[in-house]
Amino acid sequence: MSEKPWWALTPQELEQMDAGLPELRELSVEEGRALIERLNAHAQGALPPEEWDFVAHQPAIRYAADIERLASQAAREHETEFIAGVRAALDHARGQIAVGPLTNVPPRQDPPCCQDLEAEATAARDSVAGMLDTPLSCSRDFAAGVEDTMTWLTCGTDTAPLDLET
Repeated sequence: MSEKPWWALTPQELEQMDAGLPELRELSVEEGRALIERLNAHAQGALPPEEWDFVAHQPAIRYAADIERLASQAAREHETEFIAGVRAALDHARGQIAVGPLTNVPPRQDPPCCQDLEAEATAARDSVAGMLDTPLSCSRDFAAGVEDTMTWLTCGTDTAPLDLET
């Protein structure tokens, strides 16, 4: 294992690291369905590699009815930067805008996969933490709305960005 941080590794060093990794086992349809049910019932942190590989290539794994409840609630809310971020994240996740609301990068597929949604959440976290070389051209509240929504859509948290009980 290299003593360098991952971001300082050369492409050749990264390839050498990847060469020693075992092939990921592909989840069956039944295993994938069970995983999505499990994550919707209770979000969990880091997933094992084969589960993340499955989730990464799926559109938002939060149940569609819950996504629509969030969209309805966001439509009823008074417009703030946070709410604008929630709405932009929902529009992106449903394939209604062509690029990510923060990264301005087109998704790999339509609707965007969880890997694309996670990239938006990461951009938001990095922006709010001041870790980007070039700051995003949006407010912290907008970025927080995007991050909270994307994290919820990918079942990274059980807490929706808005109260869905009302």
